Amino acid sequence: MLLSHQNEMIYYGPHKTYSFVSDYPVISLVRQFEGKGNLNNIYIYIESGYRRLEKLLPQSVKTMDAIFLVVSESNRVIYSSNEGIVRPGIFMAAEEDDFRTESGDKYVSFSQLSEKDWSVRLLIPNKKYYDHIYTLMINYAIIAMIAIAFFIFVEYTMWKSIYRPFKTFDNNLKKIINDENVQLQVRHMNVEEFEESFNYFNKLKKRIIELLDKVQKEETKRTELQIKQLLSKINPHFICNTLDTLKWYANEKQEHEISEFVSALNKLLLYNLERTPETTLKSEIAAVSDYVALQQWKYDIDFMIEQEDLPPFMLCAQMPRFVLQPLVENAILHSGNTSCKIRLVLSLHEDGRIAISVKNFGNPFDIEKMEEILSSAIDISKNGIGLQYVAKMFSNQFGDQFSFNLDNSMQEGNSITMLIPFIPVIGGDGYDSCIRS
Repeated sequence: MLLSHQNEMIYYGPHKTYSFVSDYPVISLVRQFEGKGNLNNIYIYIESGYRRLEKLLPQSVKTMDAIFLVVSESNRVIYSSNEGIVRPGIFMAAEEDDFRTESGDKYVSFSQLSEKDWSVRLLIPNKKYYDHIYTLMINYAIIAMIAIAFFIFVEYTMWKSIYRPFKTFDNNLKKIINDENVQLQVRHMNVEEFEESFNYFNKLKKRIIELLDKVQKEETKRTELQIKQLLSKINPHFICNTLDTLKWYANEKQEHEISEFVSALNKLLLYNLERTPETTLKSEIAAVSDYVALQQWKYDIDFMIEQEDLPPFMLCAQMPRFVLQPLVENAILHSGNTSCKIRLVLSLHEDGRIAISVKNFGNPFDIEKMEEILSSAIDISKNGIGLQYVAKMFSNQFGDQFSFNLDNSMQEGNSITMLIPFIPVIGGDGYDSCIRS
């Protein structure tokens, strides 16, 4: 059957081959050869190769009982691969999606239109077509579920290899912070980029353990030291209680001098038993007064405290504890006899510091020897707690703001002067309490 004309060539739709070898459908082309003389009535005939037309249908379509049609430009079927169902010559509407056979069977139609208005159509039985669609959907669903399962597995693997170790790491940190188990071994993530961080953490953990051990040992030592200090103070407090009883007994017997002696001794002992190394200038002067009162039972001491131009509030300046008593004791011992004159002079220096001078009017002391004592690495004084101890206590508390002067002039006598800054006592109501006392 005629398919189409194109220039001088005529195309015929699928028909049986003219080959004597086999019987199969072909598409052919015919063209007249224009020659001279007897060659004018020659036609050239070409047809498609062996079973070439059958190979145009995909194998997957053949299994669905598809029917291959060639429709002419006049919409007539000129070839059918199954003439028992679709006969050649019947009319088919253009762009028809569904086709019903004469027996009533439904087919899904697919068509491809050529440039010369003839078309190729493929008819697939409705049931086979939708069964194939459902099969594809089920296959795609299975593939999708497999893919989802795979992604879930990959995600779980990633979570297991990354998130869970992080969670374990975080839990270990919380346990250490809560002091549950500082000896925990942190699990590694087996990720090279994080290994160094874990190593640093383990080093930090070991250092924390070492510091905890050190703190525990120091705390144990501190507790032991406190116990020793407490034990060392039990006996002095028994002594203080005994002296207080002796004072009460002396008052009962009208022995007022003994009562005053015991009272001064008790106050001096209590002052020196205080735990804090700092005190006030006022308290230190009171302690010196109690000490001299005790020494006056043995020596004839003319002792006076002279407060020249020092404002009263400056008596509340911070002072190291037990520093004036050694100076007064040295002044008594170096006076040369049992009778001595000692002055404790308090004044305001021109640079605003407090000047504290301890004077005696006995034999002049050797300034060079005194300076040697001050510069020595060890205390070489001969009378217990000496000049070097006093200078170190002042220097430790006031640093460069402290200075020490020695003088042995004939008119002023021997004089040891200390210049200290005015730093009010701090802590609680210490300053206010000092002012009120």
